[in-house]
Amino acid sequence: MTVVISPKHSSDDFPNGMEQKDKIKVYYARTMGWQLIPARETADKIKNSEFAVLHIVMSFFESIAKYREGYCEEGKSKEYFRKGFELIFPEVFADIPDLTTRKCYLDSLYSKARCGLYHSSMTDAGILISNDIPHVFDIGPVAIVMNPSKLVEAMIDYLDQYLEELQNDAKLREKFEKRFDFEITP
Repeated sequence: MTVVISPKHSSDDFPNGMEQKDKIKVYYARTMGWQLIPARETADKIKNSEFAVLHIVMSFFESIAKYREGYCEEGKSKEYFRKGFELIFPEVFADIPDLTTRKCYLDSLYSKARCGLYHSSMTDAGILISNDIPHVFDIGPVAIVMNPSKLVEAMIDYLDQYLEELQNDAKLREKFEKRFDFEITP
């Protein structure tokens, strides 16, 4: 399925309701067009925009995990942030088999990066930002270093992968639609 990112992909364009394929197109267009592409353009065109880029994209982890599971309640942000991170970056903790240590790092990312940015407009101690590292994350005992530009690219790749999976997996589409309907129901 080719999805063109367009303002046309709005729920308002479907006055008689949307079919499942339309919901997928709207979700993809909104996530790419309203979040990930603007984050990429910000990173590419605005000097010292790393924190702005993170503000734009840190909700993606939680969102993608809730869609994949068809989660239809409020809350559990931290749990779904963790799940989303591990979906997108399973390799980050490949060398850390201890689940307690993994959870500690993920909780740090959630509270110090995601919540720090959204609630205090800054990350907390232990989160460093640099577009100079060659990969998305450097996770160490003193700090977690994040490369926002590479983070956005990984998220775009993951969303494209998710779109492909949706095309081939009826159960995943059911879960997606369940979450989509939960999100848009007034």
